[in-house]
Amino acid sequence: MVRPIAGAWMLVGLMGWALPGPVAAASRTVVKVTVVPPSSAPASIGATAANGQVALTWGAVPGATAYNVYRGAGGVWEPAAIARVKTPTFRNYGLVNGTTYTYRVTGLNSGGSGPASADVSATPLAQPTGLVALAGDARVTLSWNAVAGATSYAVLRGASSTLDTMTPLGTRVAVPTVVDMGLTNGTRYYYRVRAFSADSASAVSASVSAKPLPPPPATAPATLTATAGNLFITLNWSAVEGATGYRLYRSTTGTWETTPLVSTSKTTYKNTALTSGVTYTYKVAAYGPGGTGPASTTVSATPLAPPLAPAGLTAVAGDAMVTLQWTPDPAATTYNVYRGTRPGGEARVAVASGLTAPSFEDRGLQNGPTYYYKVTGLNGGGESPRSEEVNGSPEGPPPAVDPATLDAFRFLRQTTWGPRPGDVDALKALGKDAFLASQLSAPPSTYPDSLFGMSLEATQEHFMSLALTGPDQLRLRVAWALHKIWVVSGVEVDSPRAIVTYQRLLLNGAFGNYRDLMRDITLNPAMGRYLNMLNNRSQAVTGVPPNENFARELMQLFTLGIATLNADGTPQVGAPPSYTEQDVKELARILTGWTFGDGNPTTVPTRLARENYGVPMEPVARYHDSDAKTFLGEEFPAGRTAQQDLDQALDLIFRHANVAPFISRQLIQQLVTSNPSQAYVADVAAVFDGAGGARGDLTAVVRAILTHPEASVSTNTSGKLSEPALFVVSVLRGLNAVVTDHPFMSDKSEAMGQKVFYPPSVFSYFSPSYRVRGTSGPAGPLTGPEFQGLTTVTALERVNFVGALLGGHFGADVAIDYAPFTSRAADPAALVDYCSLLFMGGRMSIEERAELISAVRATSASNAPERVRTALYLTLTAAQAQVDR
Repeated sequence: MVRPIAGAWMLVGLMGWALPGPVAAASRTVVKVTVVPPSSAPASIGATAANGQVALTWGAVPGATAYNVYRGAGGVWEPAAIARVKTPTFRNYGLVNGTTYTYRVTGLNSGGSGPASADVSATPLAQPTGLVALAGDARVTLSWNAVAGATSYAVLRGASSTLDTMTPLGTRVAVPTVVDMGLTNGTRYYYRVRAFSADSASAVSASVSAKPLPPPPATAPATLTATAGNLFITLNWSAVEGATGYRLYRSTTGTWETTPLVSTSKTTYKNTALTSGVTYTYKVAAYGPGGTGPASTTVSATPLAPPLAPAGLTAVAGDAMVTLQWTPDPAATTYNVYRGTRPGGEARVAVASGLTAPSFEDRGLQNGPTYYYKVTGLNGGGESPRSEEVNGSPEGPPPAVDPATLDAFRFLRQTTWGPRPGDVDALKALGKDAFLASQLSAPPSTYPDSLFGMSLEATQEHFMSLALTGPDQLRLRVAWALHKIWVVSGVEVDSPRAIVTYQRLLLNGAFGNYRDLMRDITLNPAMGRYLNMLNNRSQAVTGVPPNENFARELMQLFTLGIATLNADGTPQVGAPPSYTEQDVKELARILTGWTFGDGNPTTVPTRLARENYGVPMEPVARYHDSDAKTFLGEEFPAGRTAQQDLDQALDLIFRHANVAPFISRQLIQQLVTSNPSQAYVADVAAVFDGAGGARGDLTAVVRAILTHPEASVSTNTSGKLSEPALFVVSVLRGLNAVVTDHPFMSDKSEAMGQKVFYPPSVFSYFSPSYRVRGTSGPAGPLTGPEFQGLTTVTALERVNFVGALLGGHFGADVAIDYAPFTSRAADPAALVDYCSLLFMGGRMSIEERAELISAVRATSASNAPERVRTALYLTLTAAQAQVDR
C-alpha cells in the first residue's frame, strides 16, 4: 500500500518488510507515511525584560523540531514570525524602552506548526540615570531622571556602593524623587535606583553617596574690628558657640573675593603685605560640619606707609628739554625729581618737588649734554627710596618721515641693487613710470666671452660688479630672481662657459615671455647637466627608465608647484596634487634624447656629442622615447620627435592654471615682500595669465609687481630680509663706493651664507616657503626665505663685513665718499638722521635714533671720522636697515 511520509514515498514488501536490491514492479507496493504537526502549545512561557531587550523561555513541545516566535505591540501583531529557533529560549534585542511587547510561540516540525502558546508581555526599561543625592540635616534628598515606561521605582541604600550590601528603602515610589529621613549625621550613605513596570524591572543605576550634616552655625560673629598698621591690618572678632572655625573674606573693589582670605580656628588674623593707601573691607562668618553661617557686619581699614621707589621711569629727550614719565603709585601723593650731569650724581635738592602727576618736563636745557634723573614718591608716611636712574640727551626733533621720500626709497630697494646718494631725489623728480620705462628698455648687461677661459670666481666677481654699477639695475634684479627659481649651481656644474651661457639666458629673458624662458633654460646644457636631462636616453636604449630629475623639478620648482592652487596662490582645499608620480615618469620619457649641440642647424647629431656649453642642446632621434605617452591628462601620439614632444609638454605646462600664481608669488617675494597678500598674488597672477596682454609677459608681470599698491605700503607682515649678495652691494652703493677690485664682494656674500652661483641645492639658496620661528601672521609663522640662511654665525659675518669696510680693511680696492657724513658729524642728530634717510628712507625708529645719537655723542666732536664710523656701523648693522619694508 501507499503511505505519505514527510512528503516522500518509500517502497515496502508485500509483507511490510523492506526488500534488499532491485524488486520487480509486480512484487512492490508504495507506502506514504504522514508526519503530523505538534499537537500541544508551548507551556510555561515567561518573559523577562531588560534594557532594550526581552528574554523568552517556554517548555519544550513533544514532536517539535523548532519554534516560531511572534510579537505584537499596542494590540497589533507583526504579520510574520520574528524568529525561528531550535531551543525553547529567545532574546529579542533592539527594543524601544518603555514600550510593552506581547509574544506567543508555536512549535513546528516538517508536518507544520502547532497551536500557539499563551500570550506573555514585557516592557524593556532603561537603567535609571542622573541619580543625584543632596545631603541635609539627618536626611538625603534623592532625584533621578524618569525612565520611559516605568510605573514605579525602588531605592536601594547601603553602607557601601556594592550592590550586595544594599537593601530596598521602604516601598516603591511612583515619582523619580524621594527623601530619606532619620539618618545619622556624619555617616555616608550609598544609593542606587531600579525602575519597574507592571511586568518588568530595569538594571540598577550607578551609585551615588551623600553624608548628612548638622546645620551651620545660626549666628554671626559680633564685634569685628580692623586695625591698620604699616602695610598690614589686624582683625579681631568674637567667638560663636558651636563653631568649628571661621572664614574671613576681603574686598577692595566692592566685589568680594570668591575664596576666603583665610580659614582659621582662631578669632584674630593679621593681614600682611598690603598696599599702602588701598582701603580693605572685611567680613567674617563661623562654620561647622554642616556649612557656613551668616556673615558679620563689615569693617574697613587703610594701611599707610612710605611709597615704594617709583617704577617705570623713562626719559625722552627733546629740543632743549627732557620729558620724564613713570608709573603712578597709588600710595604716593606727590613726587620729587632729582637731576645730575653724571651717572649717580643727582643733587640732594630736588629740581622739582610737589608734583602730583607722574610726569615732568625739564625745560631750558642745553642740547648735547646728557642729564641723569631719579624720582621719589611721598605721602604722609614719608619719602620713598629713589627710583632707578634714567638719562636723556636733548636734541633737535627727528625729521618727519616724508611719504614721498620713503616711497621712492622703498621703490629703489625693490628695483635696484640699492639706491645711491641722490637716487631718491632723482626718482621723485622723474617719477616711477618713467624710471620703469627707462629700466625696461635699457640694453642687457653683458658677460664677455673672455670669462670662458677664467675660473668661475671671475664670473662671480663680474656679476657683483654688474650689480654694483650696471645701468640695467632692474633687469639684473629680475635675472637674479629667476636664477633662484630656475636653479643651476656651480656645485655640480663647475664650468665658467656653462654658468656664463646660463646667466646670459636669464638676463636676456628677464623681460621676455616665460614660455620662451622655459624653452631656453630647458635646452640649456648647464641645466641639462645639473638636473640630468643631458644625454638622458629612452629605456629602449639603456634598459632602464630615463632619469626623472629634471622632469620632477620642472614641475615642482620651476612652473607648477606640488599643490593645486587657487588664483591667489593658496592651495585648493581637498584638491589632488597638480601632477602625479606617473606624470613625472611620462615627462621624463618625453624629455629623452637630448645631447650637447654644435650650434650648426644643418647638422643632425646621431650620437652623444662632445661637451659644448655655449649653445642649446640638440636631439638624437634614436635616443628619444617615441612611443605614445600620456602627460597631465593629454595624449602624446607615438612617432613624434623629441622636439615635438618637448614643445607639446612645455605648452601644456605653460597653460596650467598653477603657473601664474606659483611664479608670481615667488617673483613678488624676490622683489618686494616675503608675505604678499592673497589679493596681491591674484592681481599679479591675472597679469601673468594675460590680463591686458600676452600670457607669461614678464615685462608686464614685473611692472604689475612693482606698481601694485601693496608694494608701496609697510605693515607688520610686509617686506623682506636683504639677502647677503644684495646686502653687500646695497651697502657699497649707499656709500657711493668705488670698487676697483671685486673678489671681496662675493667672498663676503659667501661668508654670510650665500655663495653666488653656488646654491646648495635645486631648492636654491633659501626655500621660498621657509617660515621664521617666533613670528605670527594670518596663516601662522611668517614666511621669510632669506632668514633660512641667517644664523648667529652669518649674522655676525654681516656685522664683520660692515666693520671691515668702515675700518678700511680692503685698502685701495674700495674708496668711500665720506664727505656727506663728515659734514654733519658736529651734530649727532643730523648725522644719524642722514644715515636713516640714506639707508632706511628716513624710517629709523625713535628708539633706535636715540640709541645711535647717544653712541655717536660718546665720541668727542673733535673726532669726526670716528663719529661717522659709529653712526654708519650702527645704522647698517641694525635690523631696520637689513629688512626692506
